[in-house]
Amino acid sequence: MKNCGKCGSMMESNDVYCPKCGFKNVGATGQSSTYANTGNTPGMPNGNVAYTNNNLYTSYQPEPQKDMDVMCLLGFIFTFVCSLLALNLISLVLCIIGVVNFDPTKKKGKGLGVAGIIINAVVMLTWIIVIVCLAMLGYSLSNYY
Repeated sequence: MKNCGKCGSMMESNDVYCPKCGFKNVGATGQSSTYANTGNTPGMPNGNVAYTNNNLYTSYQPEPQKDMDVMCLLGFIFTFVCSLLALNLISLVLCIIGVVNFDPTKKKGKGLGVAGIIINAVVMLTWIIVIVCLAMLGYSLSNYY
């Protein structure tokens, strides 16, 4: 009789799989059960897991949370606020500063800055077209009367 390397339940010495949890105990085939099941284990990325005497040891370190880049976020928010007031230059500058100074190892949110630049460009182009059309309309009306 031996113990399962995962759940600790008793199993026959010639069993390869635990009858309770289904864990493959490699020790039954003559290999050491210290590092049994180092393949992909559900819930553990890259299978970096080892079982020893009912204890779970892992070398997996979660990736640290990245902060949102403030300039990209502010530029994206101001894109919508300033486009209503025709002050797109402010949000465009914020977005460009955020994208240029972006550090991908420490921050996230570069996509917001790029989206803000694109939206600002479209809105500014729309404002230019509207102003040119209004100027042409005013000029044509002044010649009409």
